[in-house]
Amino acid sequence: MSAYYFQTLPRYRRKIDVETASTNSTIDPNSPGFTTKLTKPPALGLLNNKYRLHVIPSNDLNLSNIFTHRICYNTRNNAYYENGIFNKKYLKCWKKGCLEYDNIAYKVEHDLVVPMVYLAREPDTDRSTEPGYIIWQFDYRSGNFLISSLKLRLKHCIYDDSACIRWSISPLPTRSNPTPAFRPINSDLLLTCTDDNQHEYQSDNTLKDVSSLIKGEYGFKLKVELTGEDIDEAWQKTQLFRQKRIGGNDDLVDNDETFGFDVKVELIPDIVCDPLPKITHEEGEKFLFNNKETSDFIISLKIDSKENQKYYVHKEILSSRSDYFKALLESKMIESSNGSLTLKDISSKTLENILKFLYTGEITSELESIDDWIDLIYGASRFLIPTLIQRCEKALKELVNEENVEDIEAIARECGAEQLIRYFDMLLDVDDEVTTSSDEDKNKLNTEKKNVQKITNIGVTSLRNIFRRKDKKSKKLLNLV
Repeated sequence: MSAYYFQTLPRYRRKIDVETASTNSTIDPNSPGFTTKLTKPPALGLLNNKYRLHVIPSNDLNLSNIFTHRICYNTRNNAYYENGIFNKKYLKCWKKGCLEYDNIAYKVEHDLVVPMVYLAREPDTDRSTEPGYIIWQFDYRSGNFLISSLKLRLKHCIYDDSACIRWSISPLPTRSNPTPAFRPINSDLLLTCTDDNQHEYQSDNTLKDVSSLIKGEYGFKLKVELTGEDIDEAWQKTQLFRQKRIGGNDDLVDNDETFGFDVKVELIPDIVCDPLPKITHEEGEKFLFNNKETSDFIISLKIDSKENQKYYVHKEILSSRSDYFKALLESKMIESSNGSLTLKDISSKTLENILKFLYTGEITSELESIDDWIDLIYGASRFLIPTLIQRCEKALKELVNEENVEDIEAIARECGAEQLIRYFDMLLDVDDEVTTSSDEDKNKLNTEKKNVQKITNIGVTSLRNIFRRKDKKSKKLLNLV
């Protein structure tokens, strides 16, 4: 069996990254989706498999399943910034923010009236006419997020018609798509003049919505290629993030000119739990589970040949929250006219959990094993209760490991658990990876290096579990903070 990269959150995560979030932050396991009350965002992503990304939940209570993240680069300061925090550098130096690069250098032009800075191919070397490229990687699997929208500002300038800058994007490799292809991002080049009006060049500084290229993925790679050979000073004809080299470090203004590289991501949880449909009660009316006085429908569970367990329920609750019961009660079947239904091949524990969920929207009894959750998702699928399937998906995903991955995937497909199926399609074979913090986090991490176990306990525990390829004698599990 292959080893897979499992991106999971613990079922009840109470301890959150102490560097960025309050230690009393909580998660409600019965809340719709991933709703966390935070004073500061936890680290829920990785830049270039190395630096932690800090995803921010929406402040709008009506958008509890919407999260945002932003990384931008300022050429003058040669630094990356995160989430609009401009008084602290997320990473110092353009190279640190790259997954890969080749034949690219940071260039300062001193011979102009207004000095300029930009990235270009290596000058004054035998490679100055060769192609150069950079790749950035954004990975939100560790936070269990999917990309909902992506907007990019990728400022670049071309000073000769024979030169070229090509931008492209690809999703991260997954089991269903192990070798994703890069797809081009169209440029909107405009003819522009230099400040002294002596030269014309083509420039693109527009904010592009590229959501259609990457929506529904856990992350992406962004690539830029610089080419152009048989021309004088070929390296200088293709420039990235060109900017005036004036001003200080404290005067960053969030506008089109400050950040030539700007990545704005909107994210949603990979498994969303919707609330139950609301029922409008008449004044004084209240539906209580197993209330004989107000019940208008009886479900009998056949336990053995001599005994049935009866549950007193309400048609309005059943029909509004279960498509199975809605079809049954709207039909002319004998069960509908008699106001009763006899069931078998389901445990009393599972049936009670299903019926109580239809009334409360919560799973009130503690499910002790993975088998309990499997029984529940089968029941939710049988009675066509999408909101309960979602909660089972969320729980089962957190219980997936190397031994049961294939069995749970088969169950998900049998039950039509679309979100869980997508998760399995996104699983990835992995090799060793090393993660570190941003420059802002480094001092904190240095004090923690002496106690690796302590980091595991107080960090983002179980956010990323990497199961190594199995050995008959042992299995190595590495928890990455």
